[in-house]
Amino acid sequence: MNNFEPMSVAELNLRIDKSEEDFKNGRYKTSKELLERFKDKE
Repeated sequence: MNNFEPMSVAELNLRIDKSEEDFKNGRYKTSKELLERFKDKE
C-alpha cells in the first residue's frame, strides 16, 4: 500500500530554500562522494 501524499507548494519552496542555504554553506555531497558511499551496497 502506498501512503504517498504530494507536498504542497509551500513545502517545496521551504525545501528549495534549505537546499540553497546548505549549498551556500558547503553542506552538500558531490556525485563522486555519493557513488563511493553507496557502491558496496549493490
